[in-house]
Amino acid sequence: MAQNITTAQNMLESVHHNSTNTTALAPLSRMYRWIIIGGTIGSLLFTATYTIEGMTRPGYNAMQQAVSALALGPNGWMQQVNFILFGLITCCTAIVWREILERGVGERLVPFFHFLSGLTMIVCGIFSQDVAPGYPVGAVPTVTVHGMIHSISSVFSIVALLAICIILAIRFAREPQWRVWSVYAILTALLVCVFMAGFGMSMAHNPQTGLFVGPAGLFERLAISSYSVFGIPLIIRLLRGTGRVSTTR
Repeated sequence: MAQNITTAQNMLESVHHNSTNTTALAPLSRMYRWIIIGGTIGSLLFTATYTIEGMTRPGYNAMQQAVSALALGPNGWMQQVNFILFGLITCCTAIVWREILERGVGERLVPFFHFLSGLTMIVCGIFSQDVAPGYPVGAVPTVTVHGMIHSISSVFSIVALLAICIILAIRFAREPQWRVWSVYAILTALLVCVFMAGFGMSMAHNPQTGLFVGPAGLFERLAISSYSVFGIPLIIRLLRGTGRVSTTR
């Protein structure tokens, strides 16, 4: 009888010892922290580059034209490089998101969609959009294969961002200390949808002016900014803590 009690006590101690060793998740490593910081800096540089180019490019109207139109005309290579570099940086952050979301919803899907988002940026850099109404000045709008590839890639890019927001919203809703971020993620997805709808409607061609009917460029920039306004504070919040959404397994 005493031997059975001793054996049971040993088993309980072993279970307790194993549970205490496996419940806590280690903080995000320094290397992963630097990668995600690099991704955040890359996002800011990407935005700064197309903003400065849009303000200084002769004949380009940032309120009317899409960001992708900067890949056309003089110095178009700068926006192409901007797309490709940002895409590569985004792809590199995918593995970090697997660590950030370990042991929960989105552990695999969010990294996948981050990688997809980065890949679409690279494709957009390699395959420029077609000539659009109003830019380059005097150019005749055409439809080409590389332009269609660019457009399809852009759609996948938006889908990837929306998927990330929705999956993060589900994950955050299940984490008590992150529930308010679930609301932010949902609002971000809604704003992106609204602004991209405005972008699409504004791109209708006005035959009298030869330009888009609305501020397509403004709507697109608002959509991009909406995700940045959510993503950058999220990274800061993560890095102020352990770097992970869950602290236990």
